[in-house]
Amino acid sequence: MIGRTVSRYLIVARLGAGGMGIIYKATDKLLERNVALKFLPDDIAQDSEALKRFQREARAASALNHPNICTVHDIGEVEGRPFIVMELLEGEPLSTHIGGRPMVNENLIAIAIQVADALNAAHAKGIVHRDIKSSNIFVTNEGQTKILDFGIAKRAPGLIQTPGVSSSEAPTVMKTTSEAGITGTISYMSPEQVLGEELDARSDLFSFGIVLYEMATGFLPFTGNTWMATANAIVNKEPRPIFGVNPGVLRPLLSIIEKAMRKDRSARYQTAIDIRTDLVRARSGTEPGFPPSRSGPRDSQRGPKIAVMPFADLSAEKDQEHFCDGIAEELTNRLAQLAGVRVASRTSAFSLKGKDLDIQAVSAKLGVDQVLSGSVRKFGKRLRISVELVNASDGYQIWSERYDRDMEDIFAIQDDIAQSIERQLKLALADTAAAPIVRRYTDNVDAYNVYLKGLYYWNRRFEGGLGKAIECFEQAIQMDPSYALAHAGIADCYVQLAGYSLLPPNIAYSRALKAAETALQLDDSLAETQTSMALVTLWFKWNAQGAELGLRKALALNARYGLARHYLSLCLSYTGRFQEAIEEIRYAQKLEPLSPIVNATAGLVLYYSRRYEESLEECRRTLEFEPSAHVAIFVRAAVHAAKGMWKEAIAGFEEASRLTQGRAFWLALVGYAYGGSGDRTRALEVIDTLQQRSASQQEYVDPILIAWVYTALNDANRAFEWFDRAYEDGSCELVLTNVLPALDPIRSDPRMDMLISRIGLSPTR
Repeated sequence: MIGRTVSRYLIVARLGAGGMGIIYKATDKLLERNVALKFLPDDIAQDSEALKRFQREARAASALNHPNICTVHDIGEVEGRPFIVMELLEGEPLSTHIGGRPMVNENLIAIAIQVADALNAAHAKGIVHRDIKSSNIFVTNEGQTKILDFGIAKRAPGLIQTPGVSSSEAPTVMKTTSEAGITGTISYMSPEQVLGEELDARSDLFSFGIVLYEMATGFLPFTGNTWMATANAIVNKEPRPIFGVNPGVLRPLLSIIEKAMRKDRSARYQTAIDIRTDLVRARSGTEPGFPPSRSGPRDSQRGPKIAVMPFADLSAEKDQEHFCDGIAEELTNRLAQLAGVRVASRTSAFSLKGKDLDIQAVSAKLGVDQVLSGSVRKFGKRLRISVELVNASDGYQIWSERYDRDMEDIFAIQDDIAQSIERQLKLALADTAAAPIVRRYTDNVDAYNVYLKGLYYWNRRFEGGLGKAIECFEQAIQMDPSYALAHAGIADCYVQLAGYSLLPPNIAYSRALKAAETALQLDDSLAETQTSMALVTLWFKWNAQGAELGLRKALALNARYGLARHYLSLCLSYTGRFQEAIEEIRYAQKLEPLSPIVNATAGLVLYYSRRYEESLEECRRTLEFEPSAHVAIFVRAAVHAAKGMWKEAIAGFEEASRLTQGRAFWLALVGYAYGGSGDRTRALEVIDTLQQRSASQQEYVDPILIAWVYTALNDANRAFEWFDRAYEDGSCELVLTNVLPALDPIRSDPRMDMLISRIGLSPTR
């Protein structure tokens, strides 16, 4: 078949074969896209029952339009051999992904939620899959999960799975015994399927429970040497307890698996929505209140809460601010690993930098019991670091120390400080006396120092910091090519540069992807490296679900990593899962109560959710403690625009533009507000300015910015012309298309659904 053209499909490679089909990679010559062709094997192509199953798969799958179900594009026949045209997936079956090993909680739950979403979509159409198993679930390279193979699925008319309507109230009209015996895969069958009884959606949920068990343990719950022995185990025996195999599994997840696999289907989960809801709740098992993931941080609601303040630079040259900030950030991360200690986030503590507050004021703002502060003085290659830990309630000094060391001793100094605090607080770690509290990420002091400079500039963002940050991270890599965090830092910088139209996406993407892949290859156990790759997946591949999986991996490694939590909230909102997004950003706010970006993002998520008054309140609170927070100013203006308050919107966007040097991204928002207000002349002037800047190569102008302005001008034809250009450019902002309120005026236009489909999203409305 290789090299043949079937209908309009050029077959280029064989991908694999199974009992019900041979799959080839092909190119759709009309639409210029890669697809997968599934043919019946020669020996069964003439079997009428097999042909019925094959056609049933096409009809069942084509009736479903869901991001977690493999899409069927077409069906055809060549020389008497029928074939199905499906979307081409790159990745691996879940069975391979499991690989006989227990999965990390966050990864498991992220995949499981997507499977539950797919099952809910199928059941809502009256389709029961009947062969849910790990090999029929596919995990793409971007982390998206897809259910495959509806070959033995059947319709159950009237079977509707919606919140408030359980499947026990729906007709159960299906009998597997009415066909050629019992169908399915024995190790994943429900008791009623084994016994040939009537089936409904709850049979799929039992099979799903088996898959969950397999993900949690690495093996199947019901096995036997023969078909009958396995069937007997399914009907009459209980599986080996999961906790004895995987003590790190979340306890709420244990309850979910147990309930999904109850023999009595009336006691089992009744709908896919029910199991999805519990999975979402179980996901908070990495947060306080539940036993932590075995790969997550230790935490406790008891014990002191400490804030590590930015250290003061007492050097004569005043050139050590980056080092002062860096050592405070490192100590924040290290102390967070101590059992029984809760540490205020870096962002919250640093928001008070330079405000000359006394200990009691710091305590009140951050909600901490004790404050760690210090100073750095550098003399050539020598350092003098002074540190003190103070009790906030009475100002009593709990502990202080001075370190006079060479610069090369900085890692030992950090360990000494953290261990001294631990001893003072009488907190025990079994191996602390013999080893550093956390491992080092480089042994090269010079690389570490320049990396701290990179972080310093990274945190400045629009004050010209991103370019300088990249320079510093690259210097760190020259000194230590294996420095994973420096590679991750480069990836994050390029994501930001593209996200705010400061660099063409194609250039930023190649550089960000290379850096993120290198960071992961060097160390995939860091939340930072997982997050960097997730951001590349989100902004350059428009794959919010794949990014979600990566961010959940990051949070499994460090549940306190605020950047990952913040972006996870955005991922969820981009797919229309607004309540989950709000829950995530609320938790991020608890971790970082004084972070301008986290609090502004809370307003942004509420804006996407169309909860405008709540969004305005979040912006108001953010601007109270950080009046120049440009993201909060932008969100407030966007809400004003959505409410038709164009005068306020124009003023807000103009203020945000001034704070960010009037770059194209922000200028376009001003033009959008002019267009919405009816000031067509000024809106067109903004478009002219943007086009002139682009033509003169003064700066990169993302075509989507002009599309937004034309949308406000009610010129849908011109808007979609520029959306097409944005698609060709790979605009990062396209991932917002599903949820951006500014696009609501053209959301009913058929071209919007076409655009969303091209991007690879599913409409949320």
